[in-house]
Amino acid sequence: MIKKALISRWLSLSENGRYLTHVVSITGLIYLFMFLGSSFQFSIKALNPLSRSLVDYEITDIVFSKFRDNTTVHFDDNIIIVNTGKPDRKSISDALRKVSSFEPTAIGVDVLFSEQKDTAIDATLKQTIEETKNLVMATTLGMYDADQGSFLGTDDCLPYFCEDAATGYINFVAKDGYTIRLFSPIENVKDEASYSFATELVKIADPGAFNKLLRRGNEIERINYKGHLDTYVHYDIDQLLDSKIDLTDIFKDKIVLFGYTGGDEWEQSTRDKFYTPLNEKIAAKSLPDMYGLLIHANTISMILDGNYLAEVPKWISRLIEFIIIFLSVALIRMDFIVIKETYWILIRVVQIVVFLFLFYLVAGIFYYFNARLSLTLGIIGVLMTWDIVDFYENLALPRITSYFKNDVEVFKKQQIAAT
Repeated sequence: MIKKALISRWLSLSENGRYLTHVVSITGLIYLFMFLGSSFQFSIKALNPLSRSLVDYEITDIVFSKFRDNTTVHFDDNIIIVNTGKPDRKSISDALRKVSSFEPTAIGVDVLFSEQKDTAIDATLKQTIEETKNLVMATTLGMYDADQGSFLGTDDCLPYFCEDAATGYINFVAKDGYTIRLFSPIENVKDEASYSFATELVKIADPGAFNKLLRRGNEIERINYKGHLDTYVHYDIDQLLDSKIDLTDIFKDKIVLFGYTGGDEWEQSTRDKFYTPLNEKIAAKSLPDMYGLLIHANTISMILDGNYLAEVPKWISRLIEFIIIFLSVALIRMDFIVIKETYWILIRVVQIVVFLFLFYLVAGIFYYFNARLSLTLGIIGVLMTWDIVDFYENLALPRITSYFKNDVEVFKKQQIAAT
């Protein structure tokens, strides 16, 4: 009965109607294959580094690293970076006391004190931490309890040092070895709100900017990167301690961040160094390009400036993707039918043109409007179109036609007899 109804409906369609039906069917196949392909996403870890770097790539990365005119990125003098080098607790303690005397709005220490070492130096550092105003110490998030929807605690800052200090977690939202594009402003720790390192510092330094961040209500924010180390005033810790100049005018009312930014034997390692969209190597990245402290600095800059990145609603992205894939299928299938012998040449041209259109659409919206439009499925779908059309026309459609052939002939004879 169903088979008969399908045949009747098919024969009643005009040529344009039948063509449209084929296009819809092929489009559906593309989405089916993309869905099946997504089920293998966890196998990406087994891919080689080149493949993984391509998976980790976003079109918006090239806007950060290539398209943006560095002359339009303003120097940020609200934040001062102090490079601790390989952390020395006595130097950090002395530097904290000196910087505190300059009356900054907030001080952040992105150094983990997860164990006690020299008793006397640790006691001095502990006292310095207790006496330093508006200080935020770094921690890391502990184990996550999925049932409770909460982290079980924070780690890497001993209560001996951090029990009475404000703390902020330094974890980033990304898998190991992947690009840092996101940060989580707030997490649930032991059923209480816990803020990230950057968020906690802004909370102290600029309550208005902090409240604006919370009002956005986003669990995850995309980082609008401002630049590398040369974007900020920066000192090496020895340079700061040895200076005989009164630096009050420079440090007063600023956010001061202590942490590692290279310059010693650790610089050759990837210790606390990450990939960011500012990496000049778009694909097949060889080395991480930014230290964690600078990622926190960029995050703070974004919050203070209120210069957030917007996300184009998913339904708009999905609608654009569907229209692009549908039109690509319609055009490529027409090429297949009309000029079958050399259609692959035009198909490649169509795919390149559509790909470039999508690329510049995404890049342009991000560049001019600070909004991220995700068209990943659209790009994948366009790249798959040729193969799916070929599969449909040469394999699927002949079998479907063969399956219904006898029934169609019978149905036609019955229709003639009825008339």
